[in-house]
Amino acid sequence: MEASSMAVRTLRYSFIELYVLQNTRCKPPDSLYHLRNLGILRRPKYSHRGSGRTFMYKQHANTISTLWTSCRRTIAMGISTRASGRILHYVKTVNLPALNTDFNVNCALLNVRSLNNKAPLIADAIVERNIDLLCLTETWQQPNDYFALNQTLPAGFLYVCQPRLTGRGGGLAVVYRSNLKVRTIPLPPLTSFECLSLLITASRSVLILLIYRPPKMSPVFISELSDMLSSFIPVYSNLLLLGDFNIHVDSESCSFAKSFLDLLNCFDIVQNVNFPTHNKGHVLDIVCSTGITPTNLHGVELFISDHKAVFFNVVLPCFQRGQRNSRQFSFRNTKNISSSVLMDMLSQIDHSDFNSDNVNQLVTHYDITLSAIFNELAPLKTRKVSFTQSAPWFTPELRKLKSAGRLLERRWRRTGMMVHALAYKDHVGYYKEELQKAKTLYFSNVIQCSTDNLRGLFQTVNKLIRPLNCFPLTPSADLCSKFINFFNLKIDSIYSQFAFTRPILNHQSLSVQFSGSCLSNFSTVNESFVGELIMKSRATTCQLDPIPTQWVKSCLPAICPLITKVINASLTAGLVPPCLKLAAVTPVLKKPGLDPENFANFRPISNLPLLAKVLERTVASQLHEHLESNDLYEVFQSGFRRNHSTETTLLRVVNDLLLAADQGMLNVLILLDLTAAFDTVCHNLLLTRLETLIGISGTALSWFKSYLSDRQQFVSIGGYKSDLCALSRGVPQGSVLGPLLFILYMLPLGNIIRRHGLQFHCFADDVQIYVYSKPSHTCPPAVLSDCLLDVRAWLVENFLSLNGTKTEAILISSPATARKLSSLAFSIPGFVVSSSAQVRNLGVIFDTTLSFEPHIKNVCKTAFFHLKNISRIRPFLSSAAAEIITHAFVTSRLDYCNAVLHGLPTRLLNRLQYVQNSAARVLTHKRSWEHITPVLRDLHWLPVQFRVQYKI
Repeated sequence: MEASSMAVRTLRYSFIELYVLQNTRCKPPDSLYHLRNLGILRRPKYSHRGSGRTFMYKQHANTISTLWTSCRRTIAMGISTRASGRILHYVKTVNLPALNTDFNVNCALLNVRSLNNKAPLIADAIVERNIDLLCLTETWQQPNDYFALNQTLPAGFLYVCQPRLTGRGGGLAVVYRSNLKVRTIPLPPLTSFECLSLLITASRSVLILLIYRPPKMSPVFISELSDMLSSFIPVYSNLLLLGDFNIHVDSESCSFAKSFLDLLNCFDIVQNVNFPTHNKGHVLDIVCSTGITPTNLHGVELFISDHKAVFFNVVLPCFQRGQRNSRQFSFRNTKNISSSVLMDMLSQIDHSDFNSDNVNQLVTHYDITLSAIFNELAPLKTRKVSFTQSAPWFTPELRKLKSAGRLLERRWRRTGMMVHALAYKDHVGYYKEELQKAKTLYFSNVIQCSTDNLRGLFQTVNKLIRPLNCFPLTPSADLCSKFINFFNLKIDSIYSQFAFTRPILNHQSLSVQFSGSCLSNFSTVNESFVGELIMKSRATTCQLDPIPTQWVKSCLPAICPLITKVINASLTAGLVPPCLKLAAVTPVLKKPGLDPENFANFRPISNLPLLAKVLERTVASQLHEHLESNDLYEVFQSGFRRNHSTETTLLRVVNDLLLAADQGMLNVLILLDLTAAFDTVCHNLLLTRLETLIGISGTALSWFKSYLSDRQQFVSIGGYKSDLCALSRGVPQGSVLGPLLFILYMLPLGNIIRRHGLQFHCFADDVQIYVYSKPSHTCPPAVLSDCLLDVRAWLVENFLSLNGTKTEAILISSPATARKLSSLAFSIPGFVVSSSAQVRNLGVIFDTTLSFEPHIKNVCKTAFFHLKNISRIRPFLSSAAAEIITHAFVTSRLDYCNAVLHGLPTRLLNRLQYVQNSAARVLTHKRSWEHITPVLRDLHWLPVQFRVQYKI
């Protein structure tokens, strides 16, 4: 119907037509997706599943586009019995403009004044107030102390921190959503303030400088801040400078504040806070910016410290708060597998059709059969999981307390009365206590359930006290390829150096040719021997295994015959199947805090199938018997040998050095370091030594040739894999047989050192050479320089690279002689080595007089640090679990190589005794004034002095 006076078209619908339109359900319009992404279209707060509240999107080519929301009818909705509905009208546009990808990020700044007892409240505030990025000052965090920070993190958040290295107080931390791409920027040393520099990378990057300046006046603050800003301002156009500066920027009479504001003005940096942030009424916590404008700036009293929290919003590109982290997750439901059912299925398999002499067919049959059975019992399922915020310790009682707190806060905000503020403050303190009790109870139950599972116990403990252990890079197939290429190029670059520097020498005359009974064939083994090897193996599973190791152990009687057939077929034929020479490599960051963009900071961890490990252990046992019976081991090699350890190595070295020092001699100790020694072993040279020096021939030698040839590996990260890469050199370091082959590869080195009359001792690739001389003679002796030249030449000839930057030297003598000495420097071809006052030798710190005082000081420092962490989680632990943790982190350090401490003064051993006493008090909840001797007796702990004597 048209009206001549109005240019309006009216559509009329009958009841039947509207009813048909109501029942039409189609895909929601694109504009609704845009509204949802912009954050405009948001679901209401949590409602119970049974509330009946639903959302229906309706659109059709012939329908009216609507958004319907309905809920259960109640009396409060009126007396009408019709279902209520609301229609939101929107205008369709033909050309939809480009979607803006900039989103507001909720940021907050807070001087927390010790995070130790406030972590649960901080985590609760992050979730409650929807904070995306929280900057904390004065965390009072100690170096390597992550317990409080771990308690601060809600699910889906990460942190970066910077503790104060000296003294108490200070410390900075930033807690942020994992959606944000954040990396730290290194800074030069600063003396007048602490600074944590972060770069949020996106299409428009933002640099955040979080600063804490102590209250004490420093004359160099302005100059240091000016130098730092002058280095960043030309590079980063968007900058946020924030923190607790302890400067009264609101005071016009403060000359220091005026100088600070003038400095900001010179760099075109705007100070945005204009309200008091301290309970005494001054502006101390400030937010400054250039190139980016904070909005909605306001202060909130959280009653967490004497500072208010400063809240503000900044616009960042490519950030969506509502976007959930999700990934494809593959799993098998192994909880419902019955070991008896699995045993029956394995027992019913007929292995008679397979030729027991063909090892390749046997291994293929093993993999296919076990994979088929395991897939039938626990098929592989893939699901897309989203990571949402989860707090399993948050009980209904805590939820009620939280609601009561909101009510008190709203009442205080509305009235502003002091009585309401005090009521809210008291409630916050009570809520914090109840929250801590709930978390304590939850983790206590988790640890109690893990007491019989040591792996689960240590995982839970590490989650509480260790830094975050998440892979810092986004997994992808391209990342895996980059890692495998880097690891290969590293070895190739080392080998390329030998092409020009490798001398043509003949050291064969120094090696004793084998003249005993050769090892030409391996002996076959029985099922009991193989079963014993499997049961002694760790319960770890490689992704190449057809069935987890724990199920192999539980069904060993049914699987062991087939495994024994595989082992004997390989030993008889002198052949290693290709699938047992394939390794899965996982890159692991060497230390927390290292730059993940630098692949050199990652250590490749190789993992082999269980079948390969059992085969290697079988060969290693027979090879060891051959070496022992023919006395072929290097006498001064303690690595990977029975009844040998780092402690036996250090005992021999320390004994020799002390005897020489007692005779008034000067000792020169050289610690050689080899770069990637296991990865650069030449296969041809190794096989030649196995044949000529060890006496391996025939089928046994063929087996080793097969073992070393055609090896492959790939990098696996987060379900992604790289292409297979061939290994033409090196021995697998993570294997059982690889380290044993390496010490046989190093056999001729001992003869070279003996030819010069020097003392030495080795532990795998750690070589230490020492020589004695009178203090009046030339130091270092000429014989030492000649020996190092020959050692260097032999290493190059055998494709082993000496790392000059990590090679160390130390002069050791009696205290009287040491006072007359100066430092020593000597050269090895290609670099110069200077003597040090202290060196770390296999984990023990050597000093110039072998007093071991620096070593004991370091042991006490490390042990007390771990003891402090254990005391924090002691309420979560049972007595048995606490004792396991204490032995793992504390008493093991007291016992490591403590035989070298024999004969030390009592005053030094008493320092270690203090550590043991403190550990006993933490374990048994004893007070400092209670007598400790009965406690040690009840625990059956020998005092430190007797533990040292027990080793001797």
